[in-house]
Amino acid sequence: MEISRESGFHVLVSSVAFYAAGHYSRAFVTIQNVESQTAAVGIIAAFIRKDIKTLIQRLNEVLLRNTPAFEDQTDLDEWVVTVAIARSLAMALEYLYTGTRDFIDAADRQLEDAAIVASTGHFPAYWWTVRLLKLMLGNLGDASLWQILPPFFDPETKSTLARYIRLMAYSRPPVVELWASQRAALPMALNTTNRGGVVNLRTSAGKTRIAELAILQTLASDSSAQIIYLAPFRSLAMEVEQTLAASFSWLGFKVSHLYGGSRVSSVDTELAAESSIMIATPEKTRALFRAAPDLFENVKLIIVDEGHLIGPSERFVKNELFVDHLRSLARTSSARILLLSAVLPNPQELAEWVTGDSDAVATSRWKPSVERYGLLRWNGSRVRIDWLGDVESFNPSFVEAKPLSDRKNSRLSPRNKTEAIAASAVRLSRLGPVMIFAGQAQWVPSMARAVLL
Repeated sequence: MEISRESGFHVLVSSVAFYAAGHYSRAFVTIQNVESQTAAVGIIAAFIRKDIKTLIQRLNEVLLRNTPAFEDQTDLDEWVVTVAIARSLAMALEYLYTGTRDFIDAADRQLEDAAIVASTGHFPAYWWTVRLLKLMLGNLGDASLWQILPPFFDPETKSTLARYIRLMAYSRPPVVELWASQRAALPMALNTTNRGGVVNLRTSAGKTRIAELAILQTLASDSSAQIIYLAPFRSLAMEVEQTLAASFSWLGFKVSHLYGGSRVSSVDTELAAESSIMIATPEKTRALFRAAPDLFENVKLIIVDEGHLIGPSERFVKNELFVDHLRSLARTSSARILLLSAVLPNPQELAEWVTGDSDAVATSRWKPSVERYGLLRWNGSRVRIDWLGDVESFNPSFVEAKPLSDRKNSRLSPRNKTEAIAASAVRLSRLGPVMIFAGQAQWVPSMARAVLL
């Protein structure tokens, strides 16, 4: 859908406002349809998405070219605003790589100049955009790794911390700032005077990053320390291994994922002895502890992921007993325990059990995307979605049954509820990733076939 220039500027202002307010996912989705309208919008869009390669290319197209000749004052004013925005975001990018706060201040001065030109040149959309960019860059300076992390690290670990921050800036995608939920959790999670605690953040709110920073703090202070990361499922353990190895391998710390069930081989014990970070399921860790208890003598931090998986089932009871065992181990070795979970109804009770302090809880209701609930209704010919919430709304014909091809006898799709759900998911995927939950495993193949129609 083509968007007019005037409408495009409204979309731009909305996107920058979303980002400045911390609604990052909404900013990403909003700006993607307008970033080709002007050079300034393209630069802002690349910066918001943290697409550094595209950002540098678009900055070069503006900053490294000669100033065009303009006959119209309006065109000249717009070019001046574009150049000022480009300079400000180039300086902000330099700050992300160096941590030099002066670059943020210089970027702010460039935006002040852009605001003056936008005001005198009667560009209200650019004026609003510049004002919001000032807020966005101010928040970036306050939430950046360079600003947030140093108070939690010893001065002797400054070089390791700087290497980590630069590594994050050069990663794909780059990690250059901490979310509100993560900033709320850091004072407890990185407080080395406590025995650990419970990190109770919502799904996708950044729990693994908190664990990563706690690991970094521990290893930066004592390079010989070992970390145990308990992941209840092998798939999660593999995911965590990839995430942590991408950071810590470059810093010189070995990350190992101990595969298999409850048996331990000589290879497992050798890997555990050589690794700074061991990632394993509770079953594998229990077996390792029985086979070679001396391997745990230098453990200084224990991360328990999905810490809510304790309860009446046989496996969960075993998990609970093992966590209790680790709690005793932590007390004798002065190790800390961080329990991570998104769905704990009683985080204070768990904190009291794990650390002896019911206040050792980091919690936040913030998440980078907005949750919206709706009811999908299929009437045999079309899908209607009724959106719930404070302001209710609806899409009366979100998906309509249409022929699959131009052939005369081509059947209609969707023709049943499964295909209706699949077609709705495909349409929603234009805005971002979509997950379909199937109540039973046997329904998954038919749903997958419907998505591929």
